[in-house]
Amino acid sequence: VSVLYWILGSQMSGPIAGGTPSYTAAVEAVVPTAKAARAAIWRHTYEVFRTGQYRPEDGGGTPDGVLPASIVPESLAISLFRPGTHFGAPPQPPKTAPIRVLVQDIDCLVAAERLASAGMPPLVMDAGSRRHFGGGYQNGSRAQEEELCRRTSLALQCDCSQGWQTTHLYPLPPAAAIHVPRVQVIRHGADRQYRLMSKPFECGVGIVAAYNKPKLDATGRAIVGQAAKDTREMLRSFFGAAATNGYKSVVCIAVGCGAFCNPAGHVAQLFAEVLKLPEVRGSCIEEAVFAVLDDHNAFHRFNPDGNFLAFARTLAREASATVRSRDGTDVTQQVLNGGSGDGAPVTSAGSATLVSPPQPHAAHAGADMQHAEADTTEAKRKKKTRLQSGATKPRKPALVVDDDNAADDVIDVDAESD
Repeated sequence: VSVLYWILGSQMSGPIAGGTPSYTAAVEAVVPTAKAARAAIWRHTYEVFRTGQYRPEDGGGTPDGVLPASIVPESLAISLFRPGTHFGAPPQPPKTAPIRVLVQDIDCLVAAERLASAGMPPLVMDAGSRRHFGGGYQNGSRAQEEELCRRTSLALQCDCSQGWQTTHLYPLPPAAAIHVPRVQVIRHGADRQYRLMSKPFECGVGIVAAYNKPKLDATGRAIVGQAAKDTREMLRSFFGAAATNGYKSVVCIAVGCGAFCNPAGHVAQLFAEVLKLPEVRGSCIEEAVFAVLDDHNAFHRFNPDGNFLAFARTLAREASATVRSRDGTDVTQQVLNGGSGDGAPVTSAGSATLVSPPQPHAAHAGADMQHAEADTTEAKRKKKTRLQSGATKPRKPALVVDDDNAADDVIDVDAESD
């Protein structure tokens, strides 16, 4: 809790010079839970864009100490893409080199930052809701879309209730994608205490919605029926949005492969099929980064080897992907030669484990280790109080989830994803 006070108290004293003491006091009043801390981070992000400027918190900055952050009209031009209805004209002269594919267990916004720094700002995949935007982003929920809202301008560009956006595109049609241009990324992830960045950057976001617990075949490893067709077409819509809007790179995630129980190997195979389509292969897209982390939603019946290894193996075989571990080591050959899918750990050179243990979410992250510890401590305190009073644990009602953002206790920040 003291760490959270430091993060949200001293580090977030206000978006502009002089700070806003009343806001800091309000933050400190709600810090005792990690969820409340995440909600406070979102509120501060909102204040940054409302005031139009902020002070970096990561040690960098400008001579006057203030950076601009405002919603520009062009960033509100969101649009809906369906399979086959839009696709960018192929580059001239025609592109001959194949799309470079990289799989790495990395935060999707960290991947986006690296691409943007290389002059290729990407379209980042967002595992959203079919019914409405954002889920519980205002109250500190931890799914991927909520994490993007905490760290970027995404919510202000998509949620009509915030006062900037007037175009409403929900409910999202099956197999469709929403393109959100010029999303401003202003915060680091949970591993860096959500500090405001001295080098913010822009990227696009492509919102898609996976099927929740789709029907699977007898093996539990493949989606069947219309859900499989729609999932493939959804991915095609995402790449179509990227190509139509001139993105040279994309950041993809293991969409639906967490709480929604989509088999990771099959989803990766569908990605590989879409990457081979002539319209995708011949488009302006030059690089596709798959940012895939394993969390508590990994290593279940539908993804027994975890999401990272399933995507790494499939895309290395089917899309000639390069696979890198979290520290950047090339482990492609180890992945291709390392196991029969029985869940045994795969190791890189020496004793380093290739498949890292489940990690706290980044964006790919919603709660860092300190947040997780705060949640655990609070849960233990409540349990102790309940036992001392002789009370029994209340029975939870049955939970029906139909989007990646519907239930914070079930759906964590992305595998990346759910």
